[in-house]
Amino acid sequence: PVGSEVRLRCCSKGRQGFSYQEHCKSHDVVWHYKRCGSGYNSTPCQSLSSNDSWTAICGNDNNPCQATLVLNITTEGDNGLYRCSMSHRNKTSKNFRVTQTYELEIVEMLGAPEILEEQPSNVTVQKGKPAVFQCRVHSKVRPNLYWLRRTDGRTSNDVLIPLLNDTYELMNSSGERHLPGEVYLSKLILPRSSKRDSGYYTCLAVNGKGFDYRGAYLTVLTHTTEESVPSSSLPLLFLIPAALILVPMMVWVCCQWKQRCKRNCPPPHSQHDTTIITEAVLHNKPVHKQQRSNENGFKYTPVSTTGYCSNEFRRNCSHMQYV
Repeated sequence: PVGSEVRLRCCSKGRQGFSYQEHCKSHDVVWHYKRCGSGYNSTPCQSLSSNDSWTAICGNDNNPCQATLVLNITTEGDNGLYRCSMSHRNKTSKNFRVTQTYELEIVEMLGAPEILEEQPSNVTVQKGKPAVFQCRVHSKVRPNLYWLRRTDGRTSNDVLIPLLNDTYELMNSSGERHLPGEVYLSKLILPRSSKRDSGYYTCLAVNGKGFDYRGAYLTVLTHTTEESVPSSSLPLLFLIPAALILVPMMVWVCCQWKQRCKRNCPPPHSQHDTTIITEAVLHNKPVHKQQRSNENGFKYTPVSTTGYCSNEFRRNCSHMQYV
């Protein structure tokens, strides 16, 4: 980070663990510098060619170099490549040999990385199709990006990571990309999705100030859209429009039948007439309908008939005389 102290060593520890500092004292040391970096209007260090010239930081009689280069209160202007070269002092001609090269990146760290937008988002794919998750992260310093999959502990992956009371396995990222505006893009691609790939996936971004994470679900369908509709529901789909047509037709038929009944059926008898006819029918006697003299209407009196009227009077006998 900006303002920190940086120490670059020309002699490091050997394989046996002992220091080469004493060995460095018997050599002449020269430090060179080449400006590059990932900041605005800067050339990436990976894009530099071998023909680009180096600038000597020290190494003359007035400014000898030390085996350890110390940079105090660094700024973003100190970004670049630093190279250390050594040669034997007892030789007349100095043949320098490069021993160390460092890439230094000084950044102004404002905070932890931040995952942008609503990514990663939930993904639903058919079995055998590719599934793609992507994660966009904003960070002043290049973050470490990881893809994790939540698991119950039964996995072939040896790397298990505990995170917020859950256990995750580390997935292989499908690559990262540095975008303008200090944004980093990471993708996770599953070329051929299977049922076992269904689950919860998390994008984890980490830098020196903290971390941020966000997850999404992957759903792998094992059947097509047409097969997802049960066969028993197909007749119901045809019955619904048929019912919409039949209901109005039934209402219309009922109304027509009701109107026809009103035209063809005789008017109902009065309560008095009904009582007389009912008593006559119960005694198997026909009735005689006569005009009343004092008041409008008719009266019914039993009359004698020849022959015998069976119990089927209601259906077959018609011995009623109307006057």
